[in-house]
Amino acid sequence: MYPKYLEDDTIILEVTREFYSGQDCLVYLHSYDKTLKTVIQNKEGIKPINPHYPPKTYGKKDEEIKILGIAKQIRKNLINKKIIK
Repeated sequence: MYPKYLEDDTIILEVTREFYSGQDCLVYLHSYDKTLKTVIQNKEGIKPINPHYPPKTYGKKDEEIKILGIAKQIRKNLINKKIIK
């Protein structure tokens, strides 16, 4: 999710299976793993938001993926909770 989304961010999702290519979606992979990915509807497949990871393609030969929702808002905490006085 880095660098677009950070650890303490709250992501507001719209629960839907419909999406446009290029949207950030909550994706259910391998029947157990949920992850936030940019979804591209073409030969590139699912693309990690973090530029340090290569795009992955999921097709007919791979295990099914399901779109659970699309990212609509990011809410960021402006105060670092880990500051100790």
